[in-house]
Order: sequence, then structure tokens, then C-alpha cells
Amino acid sequence: MAALAPGAGQAGAAEISSVVRAPSAVVYTTGQVASAPSVAAVEPAISDKKALEILKNAFPDPDWSGEQDISLSPGQGPDNPAWTISMRRPSMYGGPASGFHARVDAVTGEILNFSLRGNIIGAGSEIISREKARAIAESLARKLQPERIGSMLLDSSQSAAQNYYRAANSLNLAYSFNWKRTAGGMPVDGNGINISVNALSGRVVEYSYNWQADLKLPAAKANISAKEASGELMDQTGMYLSYYVPDNQGNSEGTPRARLVYRLNTTSSMVDAENSQLIDYLGRPVESARQFDSIPEAPGDMNPPAPATERISPGSALEKAKSFFRELGYTEELEQSGGGSGSGPLGREEYWSYSPRGSSRGPSPSVMIEVFTGRVASFHGMEAYYERPAQEGSKTITRDEAMVIARNFIGRVEPQLSRHLVPGESYPWDDSATTYQLRFSRVVNGIVFPQDGISVTVGQDGKIVSYSCDWHRVIFPPAKASITADDAAAIWLEKAPLKLAYFFPRDQQGKTLPARLVYRPEYGGAESIDALTGEPLKWDGIPLDGLKSGGYDFTGSWAAQQLKLMAESGLLPPSESFSPGSPASRRDGLRLIIAAAGLNYNDDRRSGPAFSDVSAEDPDFTAIQRAAQLGFVEKGGQLLPGEPLDRKTLAAWLVSGLGYREVASIPSLIESPFKDISGLPLKDRNNIGLACGLGLLSGDGSGNFRPLDSVTWEELAAVIMKLPSRLNERLGRY
Repeated sequence: MAALAPGAGQAGAAEISSVVRAPSAVVYTTGQVASAPSVAAVEPAISDKKALEILKNAFPDPDWSGEQDISLSPGQGPDNPAWTISMRRPSMYGGPASGFHARVDAVTGEILNFSLRGNIIGAGSEIISREKARAIAESLARKLQPERIGSMLLDSSQSAAQNYYRAANSLNLAYSFNWKRTAGGMPVDGNGINISVNALSGRVVEYSYNWQADLKLPAAKANISAKEASGELMDQTGMYLSYYVPDNQGNSEGTPRARLVYRLNTTSSMVDAENSQLIDYLGRPVESARQFDSIPEAPGDMNPPAPATERISPGSALEKAKSFFRELGYTEELEQSGGGSGSGPLGREEYWSYSPRGSSRGPSPSVMIEVFTGRVASFHGMEAYYERPAQEGSKTITRDEAMVIARNFIGRVEPQLSRHLVPGESYPWDDSATTYQLRFSRVVNGIVFPQDGISVTVGQDGKIVSYSCDWHRVIFPPAKASITADDAAAIWLEKAPLKLAYFFPRDQQGKTLPARLVYRPEYGGAESIDALTGEPLKWDGIPLDGLKSGGYDFTGSWAAQQLKLMAESGLLPPSESFSPGSPASRRDGLRLIIAAAGLNYNDDRRSGPAFSDVSAEDPDFTAIQRAAQLGFVEKGGQLLPGEPLDRKTLAAWLVSGLGYREVASIPSLIESPFKDISGLPLKDRNNIGLACGLGLLSGDGSGNFRPLDSVTWEELAAVIMKLPSRLNERLGRY
């Protein structure tokens, strides 16, 4: 008789009766765990129409009037085939397209994931509380997985409440919840349900579900304690002083600012709970766990110059590429073979690539030149595309010999940078590979900055296979820590010890191997210790002991809910210097308007500053540039970013940015009920009338608008929360 997998009640039993499948179960074993048997290919039992019906029943909110793209993806390994269903509407001004993307298991009918983008907030939406959002999320989880929800626990850690899908420094309008699968009272990595609920509409905007059937788990019994495992890891690795730019800083700021932190001195931080061995992400024992052994003094930061506003000439870029190719023994004529750009926590870059002439029809050696600095960003030789075993009789070298070759090569192509590098153990390399992948991290004033550096891949014949150089302009704080490495280690052992969990290693081909019982850092937990305050910090640089709203007091504020959401998004000033009724500055106003736009905007330092008093070094440079691009503020002259923002100016910014500037410029008066604006110029009165007519601003209840009064943080927060629905009409967002 066919068995219905738990949660498959979304599809009728008759529709999946042809599927022969054993009930899912968790089997606990002792001793060696055998690999799970291979699963034969499974034919879809759910039609595309039924999959769409299941999706509509679970998520009735999206606009289903458009045309959906539906395709069947084959199952990988033990996974079933799945229907991929999506609908996409283009947007303007760089915002993501609206629509949705979803996957439905073609055998069980279970919804695997759903992501809603754009058009999710209606005008007049009210903010819902986190508690109400949790009830909405839990109701959906119980609806879609009524049997399995009992085997999950809601992760109450604050890291689970963060929304990892939003752009850096944008307004986070989603409450996130994570139900983790448990077995024997311990979490099962990668299994469970994640749901995000929009705070202004109460609609589910993200849903993901993963459940490995027929698990075979080792007995939930460890031979060592968490304290012993954490101590073993610390004894073998220790901590090192490092500069760090939080990963979610994105390119939304001007020149990125590093923090001084202590980090675990290893790339392998798991301990086998049975034998207390350190293991890597492939589940293999680690012989040398330390990432860095000896760090050179290397005085100075070797920062690149301030960003150029003009690209180098194509001829200069070609000469750079030729020079690099000559160092590798290439003599062919070169031609430009492409280009591109990239961005991340350290900023945005643009590249031109060059390859031997006539080689554009297939993989070929190529060099990429960063077009504003002229730096060689990367090189890929043929071996990077087709790695081949060493030929019989060809030279084979050791890793130490490869390290010497790489160092000598860096000394020739980047002699100035070579003195500011330290070699470190990278993530475990493939034992069967015929190349050595070597990483050299940047050193600033004797402190490692591992996000920058140079990577070199050396073949066993001694040839350079690939090369990449990441070297950015960063603002580094003084190299003076307030605590020692031993202090940081003690804090880490007390506040961020390893946690017992089931771990599923994968082999070098990506195949899942039998589960292991390990101690590992808690997901979303502390990744570093602040070298100045001693606080454990999460991946985004936020203290472990609090959400971004930690430390703020909104008691008695009429805009408490709005301020709390802004605080959780990291958009408010430090709590110790913040008061809801205090004035906001002009920079704060533009920064928060762009945060409400939610745009994953590009770094616009290359076009030159929009204002003479806002340089590329300004922490809000890119947000201010983007505000000028979108027309919220007219560029030119001085912005006076530190001055208080008055209500008249905020009205003008909102009207202009929402596309009503021409309307405000008409020669006729747009009526408004305020008695204290009659002495203002006509355009200012029209701006106020439009802003109030759009429901963004209001008077004081006694017939006055108070146009010259400073905008308080409460008032600004209330306005910002009203913007997403209006911006949707202009930018195709939310």
C-alpha cells in the first residue's frame, strides 16, 4: 500500500497513490552509521495544475492574474523532483522585480519554498506586533506541516529574528521566525521551517521548508561535554586580533569602516563529540587547526588612494594585462574579451577582461583589470577551467614549494603589497586536486584584515593557474585593543561555547555523508569578540545579547512601534545618545528615506559628490547620492548634513522624490488648512499641501503646520513607515 508522507495532506490521497514510498522516520543507531541507500528515480505524482492549486491555497495573497512560469526540476540524489513556479514583473530604478518564486514537491505536494517580492503593502497599512506576526507564521506552519510541527522547536534566539534577505542598511519590514527540527532534544542541521511576515501587511513574504526523510542518526550521547569540547578547540587554535567589516554593511556606505575584533584562529571549528578531534566541513580530522601562525609587523595600511571619478583608458588597461601575461610566459596578442562589475561589504568595482586574440569562442586564459585603479583583479588560466591530472613524468611539487612559487610571483606583480601579507590555512582543499589553493591575507599595522588579500592557485607542475587580488580603501581604527587575546578567549568560552548538534558532512562531490554528532558554534551566534568592549558580536557586528533595538527606551512614545522597527533595522543613532523627541538631522532624513526605498543600490562614488560638503569618505555618502539620483533632493552646493531637518524641507523632499515636483511648481495655490504657512513662498505651501494630502505629514491639531520646527525622530519614523506603499507606485518595490 502506498504511504502518504507527513504533511502531504495538501494533496488528495488519490493523486499520490501511485507513489510507493516508505514512511519517513528517524532511526537512532550505535557504532558506525551506514550510508543511506540510494533512492530510485521517482516520477511526479502531482501535476503542474495541482501544484499551482496547492500554492494558491496556501498563499492566496499574491496577484495571480499574471502568467506563471512553471517547470519541473529533476530530483537530486534522495530529493524528489519539484515544480518551480514563478511570476515576475519588471521594476524601475534598480529595485528587484515584483512577483513570487516557489517550489512544490512533485511527489508529496509539500511546498518547499515561497518568496514574495514587490507589491506587498497597501496604502494605509498599520504596523503589526512581533507577537501577532508570530501567530500568523505559526498558523501557516501548522497548516502546511500539521504532523511534523510537533517535532520542531521555535528558535527563540535573537539571531533567528533577523531578516537576512534585505539589502544592507535598508528598512527591515519583516519579522522572521525559524522552527528547527529536533531529534533526541538536539537540532538537526538544515531541517525545519523558516517564515518571514511583513510588519505592515501581515502577509507571509518568505517561507522555506526542508526535511530529510529516513534519517539515520548516531545515538545522542557525547563522550565529552560542551565545556571540554570548547576548551579543546580554544587550546588548539586560540584567538587573533583582526580588522573586520560586517558582511551586511554592503556597499550602502561610503568608505567602509572596519572594527577591531578577536576571532577564532581557525577555519575548522567543529569538534567530534565521540573522540574530541577537530574536524573540517567535510568531516575529516584536522591536523593543523591554526589559521595564522606568525603575523608580520607591516607598519602602515597600504590603503589605495581616494576613489577616482574617471576610468583609466582602455590602452592603459591593455598594457596592465599584457604586463601580467608576460610574467606568466604568455606572448600572444591580447584583446578585450568582456567586462563586468561586483559589489560587497568593501564597495563596488568595475572590470574589463582581456584574453589572447581570437579565443572568445570558448574558455581561455583571461585577466581582469579594475577600471578605476588599474589593479589586476584576477587571472584564470586554462587549468582553472579544465583541471587535469599531472602527466606522467611531469614535475610534481609539495605544498611548501607551491607556497614559495606563489610568494615569488606576488613579489613580482605586486611588490609593494607583498610586504603586507600573511599566509594562512584556507578551507580544506580537495585531496584529489592537482593544484594548491593558497591564500595570503592583508596585514594592516600588524593586524590581519582577512577580507582583503591575494589568492594564488599553483599547479603541481609549478605553473600559476589562477590569481585574485582584493585590496580596498578602508577606514581602520587605531590598532589598540582594550582586552587581550586571553581575555577574549575567556569571554568566548563563557558566552559562546560550542553546541551539540547533528552535522551532515558532504564529500568533495557534494554527496551527503552519514550524520555525525559534533560540537559546533551556534548558527547565528557569536563570530567575534569586540576588542574594545569585550562584547561577543554576531556576523553583522551586532552584540550577541541583543537585537539591534537593544538598549533603546521607547516608553511613552506615540511612535514606539515605528521606532522599534527602525531600531531592529539598525537605522537609529546609538541608544545612549538617542531620544524619541530629539531632532533628526538632514543626513538622517535622506538616509532613512533611502532605507525605506529598500534599494540594493550601487556605490555612486565614481560620479563625483552631489554636494560639496559630503565626500566619498562620509558614512552616508551613497545614500545621499542615491537620494539625489532619485530626485528627493536637488544636487549642487551644500547639503549641510548635520543641520536639523525642518518640516518644510521634509515636505519638499517627499513631494519631489515621489514625482510631484512639477505639480508643486504650478502657479496656483494647492489649498491646505494651516494658518501658519501663509507667509511662505507658493511652492513651499504647495509642497506642504501635497505632502499632507498624500497622508505623509499632518499639522499639530490646532491649525498649524509648524514649517520651521525641527522634525523629531518620532515624526520621522512615522513618515518613513508610510513611505513604502507610496514608493511602490514609483519604484515598483514592496
